Amino acid sequence: MPRFWTRCRKIPIFLSLLLAAIPLLGSAADTADPVPDDPVAAAEGLWEYTGLVTRDGQSMPLTGIFLISGDFFLQQSIFDGEPFAEQGSMAHTGPYWGGGAGLRLTSNQTLSMDPTASEPLRDAGVMQHDLAVTRSGDELTLVFGGGTSTVQTFRRLGDGADLRLYRFGDGALAFTGDFFILVIGNAQRAVTGYGTYARDGSSLALQAVRWSASELGSAFEVRGENLHFDSDKPFSLYALAALLPLLPAKQRPLNEYDWMATDHVIACPDPHCGARFRISRIGRQTVSRAATTIEPMPENNPWKE
Repeated sequence: MPRFWTRCRKIPIFLSLLLAAIPLLGSAADTADPVPDDPVAAAEGLWEYTGLVTRDGQSMPLTGIFLISGDFFLQQSIFDGEPFAEQGSMAHTGPYWGGGAGLRLTSNQTLSMDPTASEPLRDAGVMQHDLAVTRSGDELTLVFGGGTSTVQTFRRLGDGADLRLYRFGDGALAFTGDFFILVIGNAQRAVTGYGTYARDGSSLALQAVRWSASELGSAFEVRGENLHFDSDKPFSLYALAALLPLLPAKQRPLNEYDWMATDHVIACPDPHCGARFRISRIGRQTVSRAATTIEPMPENNPWKE
């Protein structure tokens, strides 16, 4: 019985956000200060990514931002590559303090989105991190795993001292200098991004540098010859037309080398849509031949395997 859901999209966008209840912010000039000896003070500020190297030495270019200020941090990034709509993203928020190898983080939101994965949106929940901190001028290096794991490097954008932080039940929105960072979501839906903002009367106009959003989409189940839809969610007619020809083959036992047994992600037929539909086998069902046809069994069937 196959089941389907839509995949997440990531697109650069321009937003206008009404913030009548949020004080309008100014920009503070950042001056060069001596690098503090304390690792927490050295790490505090607004930083843009310059690189990420995994524990096994793999370099993963990305565009993102990391804010560490006022005992709270926000991080958001999307990996560089083409096509852009298939790149993964990650976002985190939570408190920080001194300890361990230098800087300790508790990530209350640990959100990752990968449009090409079987689970395009994942929330790893609360996670603890121990970071070694090295700073030289406006260059910062954070090494996870107490200095033995992933290496992330940054360039300073500001000191983050003018932080305005707005916390939600499952995330936060922060403003500092000319930048905003948004991280909000869970395993069902998430919106993360960062960029610059400008005053526009009683509003703030946001220009996103990176933006990632995902929501568990519409689904239906195939049971025998019948389709069963979620009662409260619509399903695209054109997407359904693209999926229907594949369903009978997906319902049958398949040879392991048959592409029907290995290819499960179907693209939306609209080239501007960007959605993906995954076909998953969630159970087995025995169907009586007599219940589906009145044709008699032939003596010699050339279709028999």
